[in-house]
Amino acid sequence: MRSEKYTGKKAQAYSVLKNSFNLIHEKKKDNPAQHMIKALENSAPRAEVVSLRYGGIRVYSGVDVSPTRRVDTAIRNLCIGALNSSKKQRSIEKSLAKEIMLASEANPDSYAIGKKEEIERQAEAAHN
Repeated sequence: MRSEKYTGKKAQAYSVLKNSFNLIHEKKKDNPAQHMIKALENSAPRAEVVSLRYGGIRVYSGVDVSPTRRVDTAIRNLCIGALNSSKKQRSIEKSLAKEIMLASEANPDSYAIGKKEEIERQAEAAHN
């Protein structure tokens, strides 16, 4: 949650995460950290596209993603999905809890899972 109204507000972001973990625990009767880990595993892209220049021509190539970038991308997509779905419909805590639960089940309705599939599809098309 590094964008929009949560920029630089660590305590507020921590509170949102804590409340969403409580909602997950109430709903699933499971360890919410396990759901978060499963969501990160399912929404982390394995390959992505990079742009290379060969003599003035731009060529796109599919490359493997480093483990830290995979985790960073997964967290960013989970947060963006929660922020996008929380616009005046439900609280950010409920949106984040729903996004984590959908991603942990690898449900394509999750923004993070859809984004992962899109990135991997582009990388597969550009793979040489």
